[in-house]
Amino acid sequence: MRNAARALLVCLVLGQSALAAEAELTGRQVMEKCRSANDPADELLELEMQLVAEGGRVRRRRLRIEYLKAEDGLDRTLVRFSYPRRMKGTGLLTLEQKARSDDQWLYLPSLRKVRRIASDAKAERFVQSDFTYEDLQPEDLDDNAYKMLRTETVDGRRCYVVEAVAKSKSAYARREIAVDSERWLPIRTLHYDADGKLVKTRLASKVQQHKGRFWRPDRTEMIDHVREHKTVLLVKSRSINGGIDAGHFTQRFLKSGR
Repeated sequence: MRNAARALLVCLVLGQSALAAEAELTGRQVMEKCRSANDPADELLELEMQLVAEGGRVRRRRLRIEYLKAEDGLDRTLVRFSYPRRMKGTGLLTLEQKARSDDQWLYLPSLRKVRRIASDAKAERFVQSDFTYEDLQPEDLDDNAYKMLRTETVDGRRCYVVEAVAKSKSAYARREIAVDSERWLPIRTLHYDADGKLVKTRLASKVQQHKGRFWRPDRTEMIDHVREHKTVLLVKSRSINGGIDAGHFTQRFLKSGR
């Protein structure tokens, strides 16, 4: 009986310590943990994009996403469409920058030219989807003020809910990011406008572990509550740390594919 009482006391003390540590966790620390826990050297995805209208009509597209952590520690991302035929070759190159807005270039085969996306145009929709150019940029920890709001259960997972307010111009007044407290993966993001209205919801589901470390969703949805429209990304294949040529992340490659 004495040993049982001692064990109960230890559990209570450890439990209180864990709660105290959690209370001291900041929003910035949660987001830093997200980045460090799930950031590989490179990643290659083949996806299907579904554009779902209010009445249920679906338009399908196929695309590839290449990601690279460059030698300078900044992210490089290349998106390229292969279907439908009219979109084949359309691509978006995003180069993360330090202490300034990320560089983005869009290539449209019909025009045979690369167009730089101006910083004030990043709230525009990307190829008629519910993702904006801003949504496709990596999370900039230094360009956001983070605040821990609460813990909450989302889709059966215990999450830290962190508020993010952009320091520079943004399409959103603030975001609420629900981060899985075990997998350190954002599984829901609520986007609000300046009037406090919920305008978009981003959901990540069908989460799988890769390489014994990296947690990834096989399904991502961006729901536009204003347009009553949503975009669904379904992962068909994924390769992590398989090796990607750094030469792919140039305007030349964006335009020519070589």
